Amino acid sequence: MSITLSTEEQGQDYAISFDFTGPRIDELLAAFPEPAREQLWRWLEDRHTVGEHLQLSPSATLFHVEATLGAVQRGLYEEFAPFIVQRVSAQP
Repeated sequence: MSITLSTEEQGQDYAISFDFTGPRIDELLAAFPEPAREQLWRWLEDRHTVGEHLQLSPSATLFHVEATLGAVQRGLYEEFAPFIVQRVSAQP
């Protein structure tokens, strides 16, 4: 699963991508309160939602994300290197 955050400031676009795999997905989902967690699980398990965006409410706050830089990948309009998440914590 990949999470991409983007923003625009003074006409310049910035983005960062985090890839979550295996147990890191469980750690990420644990940060969400119910029923958002259940909604997210259903959305992830639905093969028809691949490539779609989802906005959850209430949201979750992560206090610690530890990641390593992944291999450079080619997107439709750019090249990028995702961060591969190694550890996630929702507790300060």
